[in-house]
Amino acid sequence: MVGPGIVWAAEYIGAGEATMSPRVGALFGVAFLWVLILGILLKYFIGLGAGHYTTITGEGMIDMFSRVPGPKNWVVWFVFAVQLCAAMLSPAAIASLAGTYGRGLLPISPYIWGWMLTIIPAILAWTGKYELIEKAMSVLILVMVIAVIIGAIMVSPPLREYFTFSFPSVPTWARGLPDVSERTAMEVLPLLGWGAGGFASHVWYTYWIMGKGYGMTANINYENPGPANAKELKSLGKEKARKIKSWTRVVTVDATIALVIGIVVSSCFMIISAGTLHPQKIVPAGEDIGVEISRIFNILFGSWAGYLFIIAILCALFATQIAHFVGWPRMLSDCLRVGLKRKVDWKKGYKLFILIMLVLNMVIIYSLGVQPYLLAKAASIWDGLLFIPLQSAILCYALFRILPRMLSDEAKPILKPRRSLAAALIVSTMVFSIFAIMMLRGII
Repeated sequence: MVGPGIVWAAEYIGAGEATMSPRVGALFGVAFLWVLILGILLKYFIGLGAGHYTTITGEGMIDMFSRVPGPKNWVVWFVFAVQLCAAMLSPAAIASLAGTYGRGLLPISPYIWGWMLTIIPAILAWTGKYELIEKAMSVLILVMVIAVIIGAIMVSPPLREYFTFSFPSVPTWARGLPDVSERTAMEVLPLLGWGAGGFASHVWYTYWIMGKGYGMTANINYENPGPANAKELKSLGKEKARKIKSWTRVVTVDATIALVIGIVVSSCFMIISAGTLHPQKIVPAGEDIGVEISRIFNILFGSWAGYLFIIAILCALFATQIAHFVGWPRMLSDCLRVGLKRKVDWKKGYKLFILIMLVLNMVIIYSLGVQPYLLAKAASIWDGLLFIPLQSAILCYALFRILPRMLSDEAKPILKPRRSLAAALIVSTMVFSIFAIMMLRGII
């Protein structure tokens, strides 16, 4: 029954691993591997909590936001504004990255690669069929996992380097290079932005759960979602509550699979860069990110190894782009449905946002040129770092204040989330708040 977690992992393993991980690995080796793992672990609890909420109530995170106290739907409209900006930036970063890596596999214009890795996902998203999306993502992540594990084993740094828990400065040889900051935090923090996904990824995970039909989502139309059935939740008996509780355990297994896949693959990407670029003192940037890494693989192990790495990257980017064109249109259309009180046709809104994203992101690509690192860095900071603390805090409030009021007295003690989850979400909120403040100070 697991599957949403695989889609989630396939989605969030992409731009960060294609740009941020190689860059941090090139600068610092595996010294910051522990930071990457910590960030993924903290975000895991956000996805887990969101999955539990949707499984118990049957509604996604956007409907959950509408229940937050204060001015009517203030969180929904805030999310709409922020995520509309992210939706106009992140797919452009993926298309740009596809161009830089794709030409290492087939020497054609990077713009053609960018178009291919954007139009095909947009067509797949247009169908709106979760089963088709899940199958495509599962195949892509299987290829990706096999490829990066092989690559990491081949070029892994000495074992002792993995146990050096430190916070090293930017190397002297790298200072003065284009786009390299002299502050370590400004190089490492963007990596945390898209490690285990950003704000949008956790919202999308609730959609994948609805598509699979876990718990109370079994009666929800995935292609036309709505709020929770308040009457049914208030009349839940103990037997039905226990069945739903069993589905929350499935969510835990599912999300944990995503955690394991995310840690393994993200770590392997950093290890590959640490074992190839770091010894050569090469910091990937601009259009040469993919070419530099694949070139060193070619030198060390032959052309097949370089191609294997590029295929892994392209699979990651393709999977991420599919999720972008499925997730953001759903989220933005959902925001309008909730904010305007169903005065819009959800399905038409979904397809309209697909077209808007396709056109505007390609305009960004052609107007700005292929700038993979800058686009990916901006998108990771915007979607993956600055607004994560707010999401974690609201989710914690929803699980432990809003959810109990939605349940019957019989179901409440059975379905109430564990306090350990509350503690994890509080820690996540505090840690990512510190990260966000550090990043803002660095930008300002």
